[in-house]
Amino acid sequence: MKKFIIKLIILLLLSSLFNLLNPENIMCKQETNGNKYKIAFVMDKNIWIMNDDGSEKRQITKTNDVSILFGWFPDNKNLLYGVENIKSTIENCSNGYKLWILTVDENKVVKLAQEFNVFKINYFDNEMVIFTTIDSRVWSINMKKHQIKKIFDKNGTFQDLSPDKKRILYIDSPEISSVESNEIEIADPGIDIYWLDISNLNEKFLITSTFTNNALWLSNDKIIYSEMKGIYTDLSVVRIDTGEQQILKFKNFPLTNYDIKLSPKRDKIIGLWTTQEYIRYTQKDFLWVGKLKTKIGKTITRGIKNCINYWHSDNERIIYVSDRNGIWIVDYDGKNSKKLSDKGDYPCCSK
Repeated sequence: MKKFIIKLIILLLLSSLFNLLNPENIMCKQETNGNKYKIAFVMDKNIWIMNDDGSEKRQITKTNDVSILFGWFPDNKNLLYGVENIKSTIENCSNGYKLWILTVDENKVVKLAQEFNVFKINYFDNEMVIFTTIDSRVWSINMKKHQIKKIFDKNGTFQDLSPDKKRILYIDSPEISSVESNEIEIADPGIDIYWLDISNLNEKFLITSTFTNNALWLSNDKIIYSEMKGIYTDLSVVRIDTGEQQILKFKNFPLTNYDIKLSPKRDKIIGLWTTQEYIRYTQKDFLWVGKLKTKIGKTITRGIKNCINYWHSDNERIIYVSDRNGIWIVDYDGKNSKKLSDKGDYPCCSK
């Protein structure tokens, strides 16, 4: 019996050793410990890629015409970018973007919706691209069938697509009838927030805000929006079924800029606050972060290039462009700040 147990132990040890030395297992271990995420960015009108620690930078286009990078498709094989359509060389006036898709490993490009002048990309994944044209119309592209259809034709501004991809969130400024008198002051009617069901295009009024240009889906049944009140900003959560509103009171909340971004898991938020030195006519933007659950926030860095900041796909780090054009990465708590590139814009993290 003892000899049998000893043989069994020896066999188990040999089996474990074989698994450890198996090249497939070694390769898996190396891939796990290697760089999981890539960051694409625009530098000198071309697309570059690097690891999220700043290593292994390489240029992957040589077109010298890349104007803006919208990001990675979820498959991490393709990038969506825009080439600016200049209306006139004399006016040097932009007339929107033409869309292109770059397959990273194969280094090939494909035109997408070239007949449109794209103002903004609202959402995209492997199956669908939603974009707004310069005339405020919103279109969707079925990537498998290569079909384009209009899904939104209103004066409002597209804000966000719900997590279940069934509803659109948008804002609309009511028209004010003109009054021929300098003595009469008309109160600001506010900005209306709506949501629209994509399947039947039925719209539903949600709430009127004093002033906002930033509303996002917090979940399928709640939205979060920022509202300017004087020089400061309030954050509020609204249920789309009842219109019930809750103002979020954050500790250490100095926001003076209504541009906010939710983390990939929609549990954290980043925003900007601004100081102005009127004597020197300079402006500084600071990056603020907060947790929606604890309602505690903090300022983690200064010298941000206005609105050019992005969440890392791990939900714990933030990538931003400094006001001196360097690309940086920093932990959510403000620690481990690191410069990734001396130059570049529009850094986008792989999924």
